[in-house]
Amino acid sequence: MMIAADVKECIASLVEEEQFPNIQVEICDNELAKIYSNSNKGVSEFRDYPELLRQAISLARRMQDPLVEFSQLCTADEEILCLKYHSLQDQLPKDELLENLYLEFVNRVNEVGVDVNKAVQQAYSGNLVQFVCGLGPRKGQALIKMLKQTNQRLENRTQLVTACHMGPKVFINCAGFIKIDTNSLGDSTEAYVEVLDGSRVHPETYEWARKMAVDALEYDDEDANPAGALEEILESPERLKDLDLDAFAEELERQGFGNKCVTLYDIRAELNCRYKDLRVSYQSPSAERLFDVLTKETPETFYVGKLVLATVVGISHWKPQGDQLDQANPVRNDETGLWQCPFCLKNDFPELSEVWNHFDAGACPGKATGVRLRLDNGISGYIHIKNLSDRHVANPEERVSIGQIIHCRIIKIEVERFSVECTSKSSDLADKNHEWRPQRDPFYDTEAEQSDTKVEEDAKKAKQRQSFPNYYKKF
Repeated sequence: MMIAADVKECIASLVEEEQFPNIQVEICDNELAKIYSNSNKGVSEFRDYPELLRQAISLARRMQDPLVEFSQLCTADEEILCLKYHSLQDQLPKDELLENLYLEFVNRVNEVGVDVNKAVQQAYSGNLVQFVCGLGPRKGQALIKMLKQTNQRLENRTQLVTACHMGPKVFINCAGFIKIDTNSLGDSTEAYVEVLDGSRVHPETYEWARKMAVDALEYDDEDANPAGALEEILESPERLKDLDLDAFAEELERQGFGNKCVTLYDIRAELNCRYKDLRVSYQSPSAERLFDVLTKETPETFYVGKLVLATVVGISHWKPQGDQLDQANPVRNDETGLWQCPFCLKNDFPELSEVWNHFDAGACPGKATGVRLRLDNGISGYIHIKNLSDRHVANPEERVSIGQIIHCRIIKIEVERFSVECTSKSSDLADKNHEWRPQRDPFYDTEAEQSDTKVEEDAKKAKQRQSFPNYYKKF
């Protein structure tokens, strides 16, 4: 957090003094970056780079496009399984977990679409091609290899069949998810540029998209130029909203195409914004999320009511103020004849004057208010003196010492300050009334628990009876 604040300060001064661009500073989870930097793929791609620099590259690429970066772990080494998704994922068979992870990649990749030309130019984005519907790892790799070997650019979807020798079934399956950046082709090609090749509209339904454009512009059939109408409608897609797509769907159904109502609405949405990214845009992590990222904890592993082990790192005091010092009432121990400070309870002053000197010199730390802790995950903790024990405690040092490891229960989490408040009362640790334990789920078998508890209690009673032999039987 301090490093992030320092970097923000540096950038602010650069912006002010040297017209530096105002770069956003973010704290990110580095679990993916660590795995990538140690993976075979990461090492082979950046062989001469130190591990930390490979991590930095992975973090930067993840911020630009997380889907591309997560796909770097989808290799024969199956490093994608190294990531922690859920606390119970180890209970699943490895093959089942991998199958469902790859299924999720298929869903997301086809939702976003894949620019094959970009995958050829930037090798690291080529891992997405294996998840395009109809391709898979082998066909995807063969497609990239063919485009590289022939040194050609895919200028339209038709070339998947004519130049890349793709079969009809494979083409029908994958064509809608392979996008071509038609805007970048411009005048650099003599081939006809089909603007719909840069959209999610499938080649099978191009005619319907053109018909929608002609109808929206209200052209007469004789004057209609479908390609020109399409380009015009892409510049002003708001004219599509007046179309009666339900009537169009009924007409298509009457012609034997089946119910295409959903398809027509999808085409209209796509013409409004071609290949619009449907993913949720990046947002800076909330205080809770930042707490989880930096502590490597989750709401399931770190929560109010959890029993933890903590190390005592100090005793906190409340330093007395001027009025309190003036009204201080030092006490003399009749047995030893020594005076005691009423605040810090130091009790080895031979003379009363020395107690006042103790105050005037600022040597009195003040009244003990609690115990400062450090948890294993680096979070700081605090036990208020009233929560230290069920009995009254005046001086915490009588109960705990610096460096001692104690059992305590979390009663409050302050995510902004990365600290917790704890209790070490025996009653809270035992928690017989279930005040602090997590709520049981609806399927918890309470009857079975009561039955087990009764069996344990009966066994204890039987054992106690056996430990006291009956001597009267001998007589």
